[in-house]
Amino acid sequence: MGRTNGWAALSGLVAVLLAVIAAELTAALVSPSLSPVTAVGSIVIDVLPPGVKDWAIETFGTADKLVFLGTMFLFIASMAAAAGILEYRWRRAGAAVVLAFGLAGIAAVAARPQSSRPPSRRRWSPWY
Repeated sequence: MGRTNGWAALSGLVAVLLAVIAAELTAALVSPSLSPVTAVGSIVIDVLPPGVKDWAIETFGTADKLVFLGTMFLFIASMAAAAGILEYRWRRAGAAVVLAFGLAGIAAVAARPQSSRPPSRRRWSPWY
């Protein structure tokens, strides 16, 4: 990997890291029980075949969730680096990848049962 591709990959990592932080902070303000990362993770776990889930629990024991989060982190990081390189080579291609994953995160949060709760009657105010 050339020096330019390395910088492009790093810029993709930083951009996605900031996007994930912004999504988590926004979710915390709206509803602390709805996290985009855990919502996507829950959907992935829901669609996994039972055999894969059983294998993970047998293999990793109580650390299965930690391994799963680590795997999610590696996947997100690799996609972010690839998006950075794509953006450097073809304008807007990396942004399209990040946008697609962002929309998938929004859809995952909207699909969770906690997102259908009625809003509180009290208006939000920083002085409460």
